[in-house]
Amino acid sequence: MPELDREIEHLPQAHRHLEDRARRVADQTIVIEEMTAKGYGAILAENLLRAMERTPEEGRKHQQRIVEALA
Repeated sequence: MPELDREIEHLPQAHRHLEDRARRVADQTIVIEEMTAKGYGAILAENLLRAMERTPEEGRKHQQRIVEALA
């Protein structure tokens, strides 16, 4: 039962992490738009954004594993 309790505790945390990542992606998108509007190169910022966009998929997989463990 301790494992089940641990998974129950981790589910809200996993959800918060996904929300935080989504917020960071949105913020980075705004940074890129502002940089571009001011005429700055945004290649590094765009590369960072692409890396950030891949990260939530791993978080969703982790969240799904927790849900499956609770089922």
